[in-house]
Amino acid sequence: MKKVSFIGTVRYLGAILIVIQGILIALLAIFMLNRTYQNQWNKYLESSSTLNLYLQNISEKRKGDIESYLF
Repeated sequence: MKKVSFIGTVRYLGAILIVIQGILIALLAIFMLNRTYQNQWNKYLESSSTLNLYLQNISEKRKGDIESYLF
């Protein structure tokens, strides 16, 4: 039985198509993860269980630095 082998540009075309397919699968996975992350983030923002942080005995300079870091 004769072995089938691709020659010339057909071989490179196949390799390019495989690379493009890999890139598309990676992009699809990234977009799906982003959608899941955004949905979870929106659920977190809509929930009433938020964290209150009280700062005591902090100088005014440090208080501004901490607020700018948190917000």
